[in-house]
Amino acid sequence: MNEYCEERKVRSKMIKDWYVQHRFFCRYLMISIFVTLLDVGVSRISEMLVSIIVANSIGILIGFTVQYFLASRHVYNNKDMATFIKFLLTFVFGFILANGIVYVCRVSVFQGSEEFIAFAISKGFSIAIPFFAMYFLRKYWIKTNKSMELY
Repeated sequence: MNEYCEERKVRSKMIKDWYVQHRFFCRYLMISIFVTLLDVGVSRISEMLVSIIVANSIGILIGFTVQYFLASRHVYNNKDMATFIKFLLTFVFGFILANGIVYVCRVSVFQGSEEFIAFAISKGFSIAIPFFAMYFLRKYWIKTNKSMELY
C-alpha cells in the first residue's frame, strides 16, 4: 500500500511539473476548446440561414473575438496594440487556412454533401490544422509580458 502511495505522489509531481512547464499551452488549449465549441455551434446553426463559407466565417469571427480577449489576458498577459495586430494577422492567416480546408473538404472531398459527417470532418480539419499553425506562430511572434503575469 505504501508503494502505491509513493507511486501516486511521483505521478502527481510529474503531472504538476509538466503543467508548470507548459501552463501557457494548457491555457491556450483550454481557451481554444471553449472557442471551438462556440465556433462549431454558431457555424452549424448559421448553415441553416446562409452558405457554408459564410456560416464558417461567422463562427470563426465570433471565436476570434472571444479567443483574443481570453488569450491576451490568460496566455500572453499582454493587451497592447502590437499584440492585437499580431493576433489579428495570425487570425487572418488561420481564417484563410480554415476556410480553404472547409472549401476543399466540402466541395471536393465530400462533393457538396450536406450530411453531418461531412460537416464534422471538414470542421475538425479546419480547427485542428490552424490551431497548431497559429499556436506555434503566435508563440514565436507574441511575447508574454512577464511583468503582468499573475501566476
